[in-house]
Amino acid sequence: MHGSGFSVRSASYLTDRAKASSDGSLCAPAAVDVFASSGCEEDLAVRPGTSAFAHLHSRPDIELFILNIQLPGPPNIGLVQVFAKPLVAKEAAARMVGAAGAAERLWHAFRDGDDALRSRKLKMIANPVKAPLAIRLAMPVNKPVLIGARVPLRFHRHERSLEVVLDVAFSAVAAPVWRMMKGVTKKIVLDLVLVLEGASEDELPERVLACLQWHKPALERAAPCPPPLSDGETAAAAAAAQRAHRGRAARRSSALRNSIVRLSERFFGSTSPPPARTPGPASAIATTPVAACLLYTSPSPRDGLL
Repeated sequence: MHGSGFSVRSASYLTDRAKASSDGSLCAPAAVDVFASSGCEEDLAVRPGTSAFAHLHSRPDIELFILNIQLPGPPNIGLVQVFAKPLVAKEAAARMVGAAGAAERLWHAFRDGDDALRSRKLKMIANPVKAPLAIRLAMPVNKPVLIGARVPLRFHRHERSLEVVLDVAFSAVAAPVWRMMKGVTKKIVLDLVLVLEGASEDELPERVLACLQWHKPALERAAPCPPPLSDGETAAAAAAAQRAHRGRAARRSSALRNSIVRLSERFFGSTSPPPARTPGPASAIATTPVAACLLYTSPSPRDGLL
C-alpha cells in the first residue's frame, strides 16, 4: 500500500504553489470492520471485539489512526478503517530532518491538538473509479476537501490511537450523496486519499496520511458491533489479545525453523538447524466478514490531486 505518485504540497509551496509527488503514505492499512447498529458506534479502540482493539493490544510498537465513517440507516452502518504506523516519540520526531521529519511533526501536532485544529487539518480526496453518473456529479472528484467543513467530526484520543468519526447524518452536503449511494454500493469503486494540510515551512512538504479503495462493498453483510464492556472485562480482553499474539509469534517462529531444517536436510543432508530468529509483526489484515468487499489497494496515481 503506497501513497507515492499523488501530488501534494511541496517544500516550496508557500512561495511558488508547487506540488510534488508524496513520499508514500505515513500510515499502512491494518484492518477494516463494517458494523451495523441502531445508533452511532464510536471510540472503538477501547472496545474488545473490534480490529482496532486487537491490533492496539497485540502490537506495542505501533500507533493507530482510525477512520470511522458513520452512515445513517436504519440500520446505521459504521465503516471503520484502521491504519497503523510505527510508534515515533515526539522528541525523536522533533530531531528528524527532511520530508520524514515534516510528516512526523505534522502528525504529532494533529494527534495531540484540540478538535478545532484537527478539523482544520484533515483533507480528503475522493475519486469514484466506478459509479453511476449522478453520484460522480454529486461529489468533488479529485479535489481536496477539508472534511471538517463538510461533515461534523468527533475525535477519540488514547495513548496510541486516534479515531476520527465522520457523522454523515448531520452533514447537509454528505447526507444527500449517501442517500444516492445507499442502494447501489455494489456498483461503486471509490478511491479515498487522506492528507494532513501543511500550512507552514515546518509542516512541508506534505505526505499522504493514508489511502484506500472501497470495492463494491456489500453492506448488508455488516456484522453487529461488539458492545462496550466494563473496565475489568476490557483489561482481561487486552491481556488475552497480548497472549494470543505471543502464541502466534511463537508458532510462526517454530514453523519457520522447521521449514529451514527440512530444506537443509533435503539439499545438504544436514540436521543442524540454523539459529532461531524471532519473526517481525504479523502483516495479516484482520477483518469482519464484509471486509472482503473493501479492498485496501492503492488508487491509481493522478497528477494535481491537491
